[in-house]
Order: sequence, then C-alpha cells, then structure tokens
Amino acid sequence: MANVMITGGNRGIGFEFVRQFLARKDTVIPTYRDKKRAQEIIALETRGYDDIIPVQLEVKDLASIEACFDTVAERVGQLDILINNAGMGDNSIEMTDPYSHREFGHLKAESLLEIYHVNAVAPIIITQKFVELMEWAEEPKVAYITSQMGSIGRRTDSGYYSYNASKAALNMLGRLFSFDLAGMGILSVLLHPGWVKTSMGGPDAEVSVKDSVDGMLNVIDNLTAEQNGAFLDYQGEELEW
Repeated sequence: MANVMITGGNRGIGFEFVRQFLARKDTVIPTYRDKKRAQEIIALETRGYDDIIPVQLEVKDLASIEACFDTVAERVGQLDILINNAGMGDNSIEMTDPYSHREFGHLKAESLLEIYHVNAVAPIIITQKFVELMEWAEEPKVAYITSQMGSIGRRTDSGYYSYNASKAALNMLGRLFSFDLAGMGILSVLLHPGWVKTSMGGPDAEVSVKDSVDGMLNVIDNLTAEQNGAFLDYQGEELEW
C-alpha cells in the first residue's frame, strides 16, 4: 500500500484518481482549494475512511504549501506518489475580458501570468518541497498532469496563449526536474490525460474520466527508468515536445 498525494483531488480527473487509489487500499491525500467544492472528499473522511486525508491547499501560496507539507508530514510521514493534477483551463478564469489570456490583440500580462503560475510554477514548487518526504520511499514517483496542447511541435494554429504556453512551460520544467529527481531515486513523468469529459474538457470530449485515469495509473505503475522525464499520453504513447 502506498501514500499518495493528489493536488486538485476534489473533482474531475483528480477525484477519479482519489477513487481508484482508495479502491486499491492506498492512503490518499487529496488537496482542494475551495472547501465549498470539496464536500464529497471531506464527507469521505467524516464517514470514517481512515485512508483519506483531505488537505486545503492554495497552490500559488507558499504559506499554504508549507502548511500542507506539515500536515502530510505529521499524518503519514512519507510519500510514495505525488500527482500534480491541480490546474487552470480557459474556462477557469473569471474576468471582465475573457479574451485577455487567449487571443492576439487582447492579451494582458496578469492573465497570462495567472495561468502560468498555477499550471507551471506551482507544480514545480510543490514537488521541490514534497520530495523531502519521498527520498526514502521504496519506488517513489512524481506525475505531472499536462496536455498535448503544450506540444510546440504539434501547434498548427494560434489562440489559447496562456493555457498552451503554461503547459509547454510545465513540460520543460518537469523535464529539467526529472534529472534532479532521478539523482534522488525518484522517477517522474509528464502525462497527457487525453481530451477528457470534465468541466474543462466539455461534453464533446472523447475520453471518459475513468478510462483516462485507468490509463495514467497503468503508466505510473509501470514507469521505467528509461521513461523518466518522458512526455506520454494516458495510453503510454510518447508525444512530440
């Protein structure tokens, strides 16, 4: 049994990770930002599930990261798997100008930086902190939930600047980190979950949440040293950077 932390574990892909790890009898630490949107995972703990530890976390806030770390260190001591799932999509931003992060001529620095911080910077800062709890695990692994939208080689048109660029940045940062983590005995991987039927992916998406997480879990479970730092889809296929 493993100790697993999943950022953004209260809905969508994150919640399905929680569900599947619990079914495997692992101890799961799902994080959430908004308590009002985390009632389902909080209810699991209050109903007596000893193997779920919901923790509030604002991924952009260093004090919140430190507080989350202290809670995890106290409750479980060691982490085996860290899944950086929390992120922002184009429909996650409430602003007077909805095009300020995605269309040429409307772009604003603060809009670009908001998504960049959540999607690229936060996962790296969180990983940098929490690997302190992973060094002595038997087979420690880190996964970053990224997107093929961050593939520079696949881009054939414009638009959605902040999301695409944030995922490209995450891919580079995660790739760089993979060499540092490997020196600590930790394998890592960048995973594209597919176009998934979630609030972010929309109802026309091609992949169910269950199938996506089934596939990503299979990749994580069977991750090899040769795949360390790779950019893979949920079926284990290598993607173009």
